[in-house]
Amino acid sequence: MKKTILVAAIALLSAPALMAVKNVEVAVLDSTIGETTSGKDKSVFTYDYDEATQTLTRTETMLGYNNSEKVWFNMGRTTEKYDKNTNLLLSLYEYWDSDKKAWIPNNKYEMTYNENGDELTHDGYYYDMDNDKWIMSDYHDSKYNVKGELVELISGGWDTEKNVKVPYDRDAYSYDDAGNRIQLTNWYMPFGKTTWQLSRRNKYVYDANGWRLSELKENYYPDDDKWMKSDSIAYKYDENGNCIEEISFWVNSGAWVPSRKIISTYDDDDQLVGQEDMYYDIDKSAFVSDSRNKYEYNTSGKLVLHLTDYYDVTETKWVPSMKEEYAYNMYGEVSIYQNYSYDSTAETYELNTTVTYYYHVEVVPTSLRNTEDKYTKTMKVIRNGQLLIIRDGVTYNLQGARVD
Repeated sequence: MKKTILVAAIALLSAPALMAVKNVEVAVLDSTIGETTSGKDKSVFTYDYDEATQTLTRTETMLGYNNSEKVWFNMGRTTEKYDKNTNLLLSLYEYWDSDKKAWIPNNKYEMTYNENGDELTHDGYYYDMDNDKWIMSDYHDSKYNVKGELVELISGGWDTEKNVKVPYDRDAYSYDDAGNRIQLTNWYMPFGKTTWQLSRRNKYVYDANGWRLSELKENYYPDDDKWMKSDSIAYKYDENGNCIEEISFWVNSGAWVPSRKIISTYDDDDQLVGQEDMYYDIDKSAFVSDSRNKYEYNTSGKLVLHLTDYYDVTETKWVPSMKEEYAYNMYGEVSIYQNYSYDSTAETYELNTTVTYYYHVEVVPTSLRNTEDKYTKTMKVIRNGQLLIIRDGVTYNLQGARVD
């Protein structure tokens, strides 16, 4: 097996004390094929690891299918480049020019990070074909405090005449001693000006567990030099910290009026199994059902079924709307995804899309280390074309959220 593919599939994080080595099988995504009633498409994934720079490049090539000629043809491709810490450095999109028989650059994003892995810059570019060069389209610059908390985000565009950045939006964040974000303040830059203008702010309140209880949104009116409340959200949780109720409000004639409510239910494993969305009927002074979602999981905690219904107020009953089904292979990776819409006349679900995932399996050594008399392992894997981190048996995405 080629070393570039082997290392790209799993890059092991260094461990201070190597205790044992064992083989681990990893399913690496090769391609997906999507089929609908109108045709089909395919994505092919390739991976390349540069040992010198310790960077991983993943390329997804999107192809369409000519049904009359029974051949696949290039459409577009996305190239993503990651550093050794799985930080995304580059995302490049190109489209296929059938006349030139070449890939033509279209747009790209480039990112930089600090030593903690926090994103510092996020710059977008579009490709100027006439002048054969990249031109900045937008930028996002972030600053952090000593605790690693985001304290400022400035976004802007590019002045092609002066060749300088033009800021247009600024967010500032503040936190309590527990690290909970308690306020977001936003400014905008008026066109042709150089002084920031206050725009809006959000305030957040938490309980002793760090669970968010409320969010208050306010807008700034410079002529009156005052803040005016606009929207708010109130949250409730169960004993495990799962959000079970979310109610949104808006201001009408100086008074708070409910607008929407979301009620969520969970199973014994804290997995979301139901969610109902309701809107507030002012005439009835009550919430009215609007839509609901139901979720089912397999014994491994993987989502296998997602149902969406809407509430028919006239018929006063729930009506099916959409269905999604997932199947998995022995490695816990998605093997088949299917999407359906509901035909109310035939009273049955009609299949819209089927996506089939194809993998190859690689056997690689995994380093284990002893921590407090137990073995733990940390490794990076590619699942469904995404880089994930497995630490102590728990899987996280690149943003640090659990996905298993």
